[in-house]
Amino acid sequence: MIKHIFQKPRTAPAASSSPNHGAALIELRDVVKTFQSAAGSFTALRGVSLQIGRGEFVAIIGKSGSGKSTLMNMITGIDRPSAGAVLVGDVAVHTLDENQMAVWRGRTVGIVFQFFQLLPTLSLVENVILPMELCGMYAPRERRARAIALLEQVGMGEHINKLPTAISGGQQQRVAIARALANDPPVIMADEPTGNLDSKTATEIFALFARLAREGKTIVMVTHDNDFARVADRSVIVADGEIINEYVARALAALNIDQLGWVASRLRRQQFAPGAEIVQQYLQSWGIAADTAPKGARAIEMMRVAAADSAPYSLLICEQLLPDMDGFALARALQRGQGLSHPQLIMLTAFDERGQDEQALRSGFHSYFTKPIKQSQLFDSLAALFFELNDEAQARPAAADASLACLGSVPRQQILVVEDHTVNQQLILRQLGKLGYGAHVVANGRAALDALAAPHSFQLVLMDCQMPELDGFAATRAIREREQHSGAHIPIIAMTANAMHGDREACPAAGMDDYLSKPVRQAELGQMLARWLLTS
Repeated sequence: MIKHIFQKPRTAPAASSSPNHGAALIELRDVVKTFQSAAGSFTALRGVSLQIGRGEFVAIIGKSGSGKSTLMNMITGIDRPSAGAVLVGDVAVHTLDENQMAVWRGRTVGIVFQFFQLLPTLSLVENVILPMELCGMYAPRERRARAIALLEQVGMGEHINKLPTAISGGQQQRVAIARALANDPPVIMADEPTGNLDSKTATEIFALFARLAREGKTIVMVTHDNDFARVADRSVIVADGEIINEYVARALAALNIDQLGWVASRLRRQQFAPGAEIVQQYLQSWGIAADTAPKGARAIEMMRVAAADSAPYSLLICEQLLPDMDGFALARALQRGQGLSHPQLIMLTAFDERGQDEQALRSGFHSYFTKPIKQSQLFDSLAALFFELNDEAQARPAAADASLACLGSVPRQQILVVEDHTVNQQLILRQLGKLGYGAHVVANGRAALDALAAPHSFQLVLMDCQMPELDGFAATRAIREREQHSGAHIPIIAMTANAMHGDREACPAAGMDDYLSKPVRQAELGQMLARWLLTS
């Protein structure tokens, strides 16, 4: 996370000791559930840990007997864990007694059942009013109006006085959703909500859940249907009482649930240096200070503290899959969170799934990259975000002024700029103009070869290293090969964001004369041009 470009590093705020702070609304910690029977014991959940963010739509997928319904019962408090903890908001659900549990569940969780569970002797509107009466929510005169409004919201406003037996299964499920919303709970739990519906009606129900998630409800849906689960923000696969790692599931997408469970049970976990370390090396090489957070909830806490200190972060670079949530859930939490800044967002992902780039842009991300991200890609994205083309308040460097005095008779448009990114093109042209130079811009190495072959009087080339069609290294080698026949030598200055170890050696090896690290400072550019143009 980045606060300001080119600042000294700031110590990250200390971790919060709150048990369930940040964006995670639901958290299971090492939950074990064992059932006892005359035949012996059976473990349905084996050390399950899971976090679900506020406003997230999560599908829990698994075959019959996998433990997915038991997992749902842990969250709703219908059953209790044999070991571990279940937290929803600030409440340790597993510690509540029966009376406390009933009150908490009625106000916090709305449940949608596979078989609807509407009371057959009550009208539809009376079924929706019932949870309000049981929990003492809303004034008696308000309840009917609220129930009607909820039925209208799910498309059942014309049927409010009918009995459940007078409507279809899909319509009954819509009423069940309205009933689940009766007390305005933050969490909606749905257990196989489309199991008894045809595909058209099931699609409509899933679209309704997706809309509720966009409106801020946290939706947790148990299903066995992989196709419908794709509507959700995130899928959690349960097999043999364990949650299969999301990276494994995505990397082995062709396997079915049984095969994934077999593979996951035989994997050996190995730790590698996180991607954050690589990104931080890139940023440090450009003089950009950044803090890191291991989880989404920690990132939100750090942003809240920074905003309170009037030093908000201006950029967040995040993984698509985090230990406690995904990048989309983190973006939603930042948009809805109180006391948070609204930084620019860049997403990194190991899995470029179809439509995920569009989803990232819709979720508010400025850029979306598949790992491994190149240093030049990240720089170009930062340039587009932060380097606005406004007038600089600083005076022209004295060294550059002295050199320009010696070059007063040199004609303008003498520099060829080879750069593929339009923002960087504009930046370098603006800097050259302020230094008194003219320039011509081309977008790749092949175009540079054509420009140098034409009858122009270029005296120097500023060459980006990473470009499509023909990169700067290959273009430089081609230019030097031409010069072997003509005897000429045009100075070529490399411009690259890859300021890592070994990059300086790669430039002269390709035939470049000197090296400028991006972001290019105007003073360094002026001194570099003065030195090489005077020499030439």
